[in-house]
Amino acid sequence: MRRFISFFLLTIFIYGCSAFQDTGRVLIISGFDFTQYADKGFLFTPENYTDKYESMGLITIQMVPAVKSPEVNMNVPRGYRLYTYMDTEAWIQDLDPNELVFELYKKAVAMGGNAVIRLQIKNVDFPNGRILIPGYEVSGFVIKRLK
Repeated sequence: MRRFISFFLLTIFIYGCSAFQDTGRVLIISGFDFTQYADKGFLFTPENYTDKYESMGLITIQMVPAVKSPEVNMNVPRGYRLYTYMDTEAWIQDLDPNELVFELYKKAVAMGGNAVIRLQIKNVDFPNGRILIPGYEVSGFVIKRLK
């Protein structure tokens, strides 16, 4: 009987510690429009390039948002949102992943490239004290396509 009561109390404790927050339905759509770069003759592709090209180099760029500690009765800083990780709250800067693509484009052109192949864009977490801050990483292989 003691085992049963101990097991029962342990079960209640475990389920009590795994509380969740009610949320509404969430629809997340993400995508990138490369038209402005294609109009300049620049190519972004997650695929390999099969025609002739010169290798210019590999590139990885990460974007980490600015973080501010929330203060009591603090108004939401402009361009920030409240972020909760575990039991810790912080104000994190809103990021636009299109900025990251633009930075990749500028760096690739500075390297002499006119294309980024094997393009990867992913969400990554960056440690900051006791929390993980969500950010972005973009990487690829910069080439100069030959005619």
